Amino acid sequence: MKNSLKTFVLLFVLTAIAVPAVAQDYGAALTGGGNGGAIALRLDGGTLSYQIFLDGGASGASVGGTDLGAAFNNGYAAGSIPFTGDLDGAQVTFTGSSARGTLEQTAAGNGGGGGGGGGGGGGGGTDDPIDSGDTSACTVGPEILCLAGNRFEVTVGFTTQQGDTGNGQVIQQTDDTGIVWFFDPGNLELLIKVLDGCAINDSWWVFHGGTTDQGVDIRVRDTSNGLVRNYNNPTRTNYLTITDTSAFPTSCP
Repeated sequence: MKNSLKTFVLLFVLTAIAVPAVAQDYGAALTGGGNGGAIALRLDGGTLSYQIFLDGGASGASVGGTDLGAAFNNGYAAGSIPFTGDLDGAQVTFTGSSARGTLEQTAAGNGGGGGGGGGGGGGGGTDDPIDSGDTSACTVGPEILCLAGNRFEVTVGFTTQQGDTGNGQVIQQTDDTGIVWFFDPGNLELLIKVLDGCAINDSWWVFHGGTTDQGVDIRVRDTSNGLVRNYNNPTRTNYLTITDTSAFPTSCP
């Protein structure tokens, strides 16, 4: 959202049938001191992985008194540390920011938080991938994310509450993750992930979460077969987290 980062919780989780017993996912909304954001964590086999959005960033982050070693860039931090302990109910605190949150274990199924199916709104997607007939290669650009080994092309359009339109500007974070800004590179709006779930449920997955109530249209294209999945968020609607674990069910292997 322009000029302010609205609180949201990003759920980077697997389906209940797919999550190994050792993997646990946690999340929290972050509030306080005028700062907003969210943290998502995964504890798997003694390794704690985290992703944090925080308006204004911070100089450090701790969970239950354990320093995460987080280094913020444009309000975003990600990493992993060795960890063995209980996270449910743990307090998230920051150095250099008064924001804080309380962790809760999270879980989401196919299309949780608005769903990958049913094109209504709040981040909802088309019922099935559409065959665009376009199998051209993904070319990285200021407005194009190329994820999962450049296989998936992701573009984002937005519409303001005044009716102005534009294209989201992207920043690739990892091979499977990118972030998007609309108005200012210091004001992040969306996080988008494309994950290979073929070994689990014979589908590629698309996860995305936002900090905006602008109108949003996300287009994800599988360059291997031309299939396209679209997601939309209507203007003046707070963005919902989407965990679409059947985004591309015919794209495996």
